[in-house]
Amino acid sequence: MRASKEIRRGADLWHSKRTIGITWITFNTAHRLELTDEQRTLACKIILEGHGVFYRVIAFVVMKDHVHLLIELNGTSTASRIVSAIKGRISKHLAKHDGVVPPVWQPSWYEMEVLGRTMLQQKIGYILKNAHHLLEGQTSNMPYCYVHPPLASDTKAKSEK
Repeated sequence: MRASKEIRRGADLWHSKRTIGITWITFNTAHRLELTDEQRTLACKIILEGHGVFYRVIAFVVMKDHVHLLIELNGTSTASRIVSAIKGRISKHLAKHDGVVPPVWQPSWYEMEVLGRTMLQQKIGYILKNAHHLLEGQTSNMPYCYVHPPLASDTKAKSEK
């Protein structure tokens, strides 16, 4: 049992130690557990609670069994700490209020530094595509998806052209 904990801890060493920049993050539920609509709403709320405090949310979508998150780190935390906090808060709530037995999330997750406006637009487009796929046949207004207004630097760059 001890060896598996060491392996999990070792996996975290591959994540960036950066505290600034735009980061693309994806994490999955354990055993592809499907979150209910209420649980996904809770996940959205928890993600947005960190906006302006630990990071700036650019866009995200909470799918039934995974989350795509595009954030700008503000210098106070690494992506690893942010993901750990988000997953932990959601897990604690689901265990306490919904009786979901941990683990709720897979221990591993994916992180990529977003470099440049083109890559940023691709990632936002991917989130929107996932949200539209999620809602096929529904008339909902994408309740589990959020896209922040354009970055100030992008707006400034467009006006300078």
